[in-house]
Amino acid sequence: MYIKNIEKNKNIINFRANVLVAEDNTINQKLIKHVLESFGLNVYISSDGKEAVEIFIKRKFDLVFMDIQMPILDGIEATHEILKYEKILKQKHTPIVALTANALRGDKGKILKEGFDEYITKPLIRSKILSILQKYLRH
Repeated sequence: MYIKNIEKNKNIINFRANVLVAEDNTINQKLIKHVLESFGLNVYISSDGKEAVEIFIKRKFDLVFMDIQMPILDGIEATHEILKYEKILKQKHTPIVALTANALRGDKGKILKEGFDEYITKPLIRSKILSILQKYLRH
């Protein structure tokens, strides 16, 4: 994954929030962490779906970016676990954004039906990340 920066005159926008990124590729982890931190976010990284669920249970997050294809628990299974945890404890829902390299017709609808709030494809575009942050976080 690489992140395209298509904003020519980007304004500095800062958010104060905790974000969990579940991504198994270390290069992708560094890239998305760098971009999210440039928006002032506190970023926590997990390398697989199981670890993502464990970290989610231990901390309070304002937003989750979840890769779909990961070891141990994939992103869909991990999202189901997070949604089940929120429901059982009657917690406010934390938005979950699917990260995927799959951009086939119909994939977005299938993924959103699994409980994700948003869907973005790799390579990530900085302006799309910003749009999601503005939708779900206050700045």
